[in-house]
Amino acid sequence: MRYKKAFLSCTVALGASLLAAPRVLAAGSGTNVPTPAPSPPPTSCSTGLFMLEVSSGPSFVSCSAPGGQCTEIEYEVVSGGTPDHVGVLEGLGIWYVVGPGNQWYKPCAGDSVTDLGERSCHEQAAKINPTASVKKFRVGLAGQRKPSPTTIATKKGSKVGSCRILGIGLEGGPNPSEPLPTTELVKSKDGCVVEFAFSSGGDLLSARLTEESLDLEPPCTSPNLGAGGFIDPQAVTNIEIKLNGQELGAGQFISNGYVVSGENSCTTRIINGRPVSWGRPCPE
Repeated sequence: MRYKKAFLSCTVALGASLLAAPRVLAAGSGTNVPTPAPSPPPTSCSTGLFMLEVSSGPSFVSCSAPGGQCTEIEYEVVSGGTPDHVGVLEGLGIWYVVGPGNQWYKPCAGDSVTDLGERSCHEQAAKINPTASVKKFRVGLAGQRKPSPTTIATKKGSKVGSCRILGIGLEGGPNPSEPLPTTELVKSKDGCVVEFAFSSGGDLLSARLTEESLDLEPPCTSPNLGAGGFIDPQAVTNIEIKLNGQELGAGQFISNGYVVSGENSCTTRIINGRPVSWGRPCPE
């Protein structure tokens, strides 16, 4: 049976109450009695099928996100065996997920296996497929985020269950009324596919090799490959230019375009002067 909708409503309501100023109610005696604060989210919970817990975090860690800062939380299945699928909701801005069969979804899309996050545009869903030997997984959000209540769900066979647990990002995410980022998939001739995310103003937010690209043999690589397949755009802005053997001196990346190098094994896309490189192999 599915419990998602009830727990999701609980998560949203609790998140709103944490952001709002304390309400005051009039008691029968005429004195003002503050509304009790909501209980803090638990660090462990049962989906009715499995027991899960927050095994570390939330904590601030270094990462390849702009500013070099992420907030990370780690979950673990501690009893009940091995689920086929675990899904969790966090705030907007998931930067990476570490765990077997990991994936994360755009806002409003949600995880179709557990229904988590469907039509919920202020959150993002992430999932893993645990194995008998790996039942932990980490989720990282770009920037410094605050703890908040969220929902985690498990699936085994046809049975899906969910429960309330500690999460990150609900209070610190972008304004839901702001335009959502746009994405663009670029496939090079070696079969590598990179997903570029852009802000509504056209600024590059992230570049990520798809999971299928990382599974190729040999896999697609990048000189700046980070966790989750994310590529950190180079800070280098100068290049040496030769024209038919004649030195033209140092050049600068000033606009957009593509460069193929290294016996055509490396593709570099230049976006607003920021180069992103990938290929099979890259570098050779």
